[in-house]
Amino acid sequence: MKENNIKKSKKISIKNLVTVIVFLILIGGFTICSFLKQDTDFSETENRVLTEKPEISAEAIFDGTYTSSYQEYVRDQFPFRNVFVALRNYCESFLNKTEINEVLICNDDYYIESHKRGNYESELADINRLALGTFCNRYKEILGTEHISAMIVPTAQSVMTNKFKPGMYAYNQEEYLDKIKETVGEDIFINTKDVLSEYNEEYIYYRTDHHWTTYGAYIAYREWAQKKGIEAYDMEDIAIREISNDFLGTINSKLNMSMKKDTIVEYTIKNVTFEIDYNMGLEQKDNFFYEEYLAKKDKYSYFLGGNPGLVDITSSNKNGKTLLIIKDSYANCIAPVYSANFEKTYIIDLRFFNMSIDSFIDENEVTDILVLYNADSFAGDKYVKRIK
Repeated sequence: MKENNIKKSKKISIKNLVTVIVFLILIGGFTICSFLKQDTDFSETENRVLTEKPEISAEAIFDGTYTSSYQEYVRDQFPFRNVFVALRNYCESFLNKTEINEVLICNDDYYIESHKRGNYESELADINRLALGTFCNRYKEILGTEHISAMIVPTAQSVMTNKFKPGMYAYNQEEYLDKIKETVGEDIFINTKDVLSEYNEEYIYYRTDHHWTTYGAYIAYREWAQKKGIEAYDMEDIAIREISNDFLGTINSKLNMSMKKDTIVEYTIKNVTFEIDYNMGLEQKDNFFYEEYLAKKDKYSYFLGGNPGLVDITSSNKNGKTLLIIKDSYANCIAPVYSANFEKTYIIDLRFFNMSIDSFIDENEVTDILVLYNADSFAGDKYVKRIK
């Protein structure tokens, strides 16, 4: 009996020793990898700049900024980070979790971001709504109601609810959109929620990315044209070309899991040509597209090459009208269609544009204005208030 206990005790001791050794090897291995691994400046998977190692100083240590910065640095530069993120998410999926990292795992291979109510009830969301109202009402008086439009587009969480699994819930952005409509006026607000919902059985949002598809954007364009008395281009006027069938977007980057790939399509108007200037002379082209992005993770930047601060477009449609689009990336894929309706089009991204908006509108004799954002981007963009 005593011998059995001794043998059992030895087995336990050996087992514990092996566990400790394995643990130390893992810790030691990751420590060595951390020292040997060169820091990565940019994550193509996540399409963002990664945190650099913070500089140490007495002030940073005592005010706590060094500790928080170093934690971000370790999180971004951790060896095999993408592998561990994927492994964690696969485990959660195996446990039948229907929401991972604020992404809803929906039917028909859809992965839909779930932005929370607080995003739209924040102080910044209210500041942006009021700034838009001030801007639109000012130019309503200057240009006329029919020449100013605000298109704040719901994301997939409010439109593609037909893809939700039983029991799924996401905040309905329509509450925030109704507030915006009340602020800017029903005659200026373009209601895309209802028309997009009519088409939610079709491919109007990407499955793995937060953007709408070019077709979804075109549906909203038709709604805008109808409300503003503009003759919209029909499908037979548009040259449609599939430019990629292996797109994995921003949602895929958040989860780093295997997903069904998306298809990207470009729309160009037949018989309309363009001369385009990007960022005040930095580059001139005759089209809206950057082929080099098709070989990268960030394939959506094929449209406009990402988010330039200013795009100056001259079309062969000599009607004397000038459109200003103030936008986020939701406008990028459909820019060729809007621009074909005007002789001149200027596209501004407030994140990278430092001029006075009012001065720009006056100097360039703008006749029409469209503010086009997705609801989540609009609510959380700290640069929107500059239009006030």
